Amino acid sequence: MDEKNLENEDCLPGYHGQNCSEQCRYPNYGKYCQGFCECKEQFCDISTGCFSPDVGCRNGYFGDRCVNRCRYPTYGKDCQKACQCIEPNCNFMTGCYVSTDMNQSSGYLYTTTTQHNTM
Repeated sequence: MDEKNLENEDCLPGYHGQNCSEQCRYPNYGKYCQGFCECKEQFCDISTGCFSPDVGCRNGYFGDRCVNRCRYPTYGKDCQKACQCIEPNCNFMTGCYVSTDMNQSSGYLYTTTTQHNTM
């Protein structure tokens, strides 16, 4: 990576470039694609580097190089779980963002959803 590719410091590990739209290319991985996988391509995760084939991809990812994100409504390990919320509130790794709050004045319990930025 050269300095022009380090322009966006807010990219998730495994992504770089304008708007974080480019994935690291094998054998590089991690923040700014500065890591170097010393394993076969199919066992190199773009975010975390080499992994054991017995472990598989990290939550929210699938595919030969674990570069594909789960698509709504799926999330989690091997994209096997399904969100029960609207798409903007579904995180591809962890599922629905839900927090429970107690209204102090009325004593009623209510649920709110909070959208978190995953990029």
